Amino acid sequence: MAKSTCVRFVSSLVFLIMTALAPERARADVLADVQAQLEKAQKLYSAGNYRGACKAYKRADELAQGKSSPSLIGLSDCLYIQDNDAVKSLVAARQALAVAATPDERTKATEALGLALLRQPGEASWTEAVSLFKGQVDSSGGAEGQGGLLSALLALHRDQEAAEILQSLRKQGLTEDDIQQHVLDTVEYHGPREDTRRFDDFNERLLRLDPNAPLRVGGGVSRPQIIRSVKPLMPSKARLQPGLNATVILETIIDAQGNVRFVKVLKPQPYGLTEAAVDSVKAWTFHPATLNGKPVAVWYILTVSFHRE
Repeated sequence: MAKSTCVRFVSSLVFLIMTALAPERARADVLADVQAQLEKAQKLYSAGNYRGACKAYKRADELAQGKSSPSLIGLSDCLYIQDNDAVKSLVAARQALAVAATPDERTKATEALGLALLRQPGEASWTEAVSLFKGQVDSSGGAEGQGGLLSALLALHRDQEAAEILQSLRKQGLTEDDIQQHVLDTVEYHGPREDTRRFDDFNERLLRLDPNAPLRVGGGVSRPQIIRSVKPLMPSKARLQPGLNATVILETIIDAQGNVRFVKVLKPQPYGLTEAAVDSVKAWTFHPATLNGKPVAVWYILTVSFHRE
């Protein structure tokens, strides 16, 4: 009888332990599923499959029940880009910052919320974006968040404050290359492109702030025109792939002289194709974009295609 009682006691104890551990195991499984969806979304996004990436971000958010900051950041972008819903995009960005669990997540969520605010109509949202980016700048102690802050100040026509920020950065010892690469190259108009008056006004005041700042094509800013393109070399690994058909998408800065100054990969490809595409476009030359008849630097998307029979 004592032995039977002991066995029953041990069995009950094991049951209680397993019951207590079950929620933790279930939580771990959910976290693993969320991470898997996030990795899937990032791969699809890198491959240019934005619709598929958005489905994965939405699934990750559903699994996390609104408690995963990376999922909500991706969802915020999707709600704006795919669904054209700036209001819901803002809600998702706010929630992303509220649940951010690490410094890196808070940094990314702050940027996402700042951009979502700049997409809203009206000065109240832009003023909130200024406050948000100022807090990021103060906490980072560096150039992080400066581009978003300048974007918000220019949207509010607070050009003098924007000029004072650039002056302060120069006094802190940042070189012109540092300012161009880490600050001015991240300043962007985030309002509706169909509002050409506001779009052109933003670009013109950005140029007054710094004559070398790259603008976005649209409104009064013309597209650069290719003068000379260089055909990329097919890498040896790619030549071994029959039926190869791939496109590399690059975001570049075409400067006021028509040269490619900067290249960022938006859609990479394997077999050395990405590197070949980057090497190729660096040698391209253009008739530069213009604003009011004057050459200006612009951000510009270039695609490089590879075909193998």
